[in-house]
Amino acid sequence: MRVLLFAGGALFPEAFREITEDDLLIGVDSGARALLEHGFSPDAAIGDFDSVTIEQTEFIIQCSKEVVSCDAYDKDKTDTEMGLEFALGKKPDSIKMFGVTGSRLDHTLANIHLLEKALEKGIETEIIDQQNKMILVEDYKIIEKDTYSYISILPMTEKVEGVTLKGFLYPLNEDLLLRKETLGISNKIVNSAAEIFVKSGLLLVIKSRDGKE
Repeated sequence: MRVLLFAGGALFPEAFREITEDDLLIGVDSGARALLEHGFSPDAAIGDFDSVTIEQTEFIIQCSKEVVSCDAYDKDKTDTEMGLEFALGKKPDSIKMFGVTGSRLDHTLANIHLLEKALEKGIETEIIDQQNKMILVEDYKIIEKDTYSYISILPMTEKVEGVTLKGFLYPLNEDLLLRKETLGISNKIVNSAAEIFVKSGLLLVIKSRDGKE
């Protein structure tokens, strides 16, 4: 089973074309409204729904199979964190998160850090927006070449040790990456796929493309 989570950030048309009939759909706050506007009923709608009108909230409740609501002020977690925890509780094979980046840098960074919560559960989770795809790597990962022009690796821990890159334009061999440095920015995959090896620490792997692409 695959979970697709739609939050209220920067959504784009291709995100909805990812949906298949076998996916479990989670709409977080106004992400639930976006799913309905594109003809999809959420399997679960989650959040305080402070980004939608009362009428829209009622429609979301009516059309969603399950609703998990909370108070807009008396809570310790963001709607997206609640949505991800709900998704993890379903024990899917993978999770794709859309609409979790956007103009609010605080929310964007917090949502990127949520990838670690999924990694701890052993569930591959990816953040996707119109220009980027993001995953966390703690040991080994094969990265397929696709339409994204660049691939960057950023330490999420203070240091990441024993980093080896194979199949990249700029390879590494048992190197040390520090969070305060930019060594891993703007690499490229040479052939159809490349490999990332990590001995200790966490790497944020970002596929990206320029806005004009």
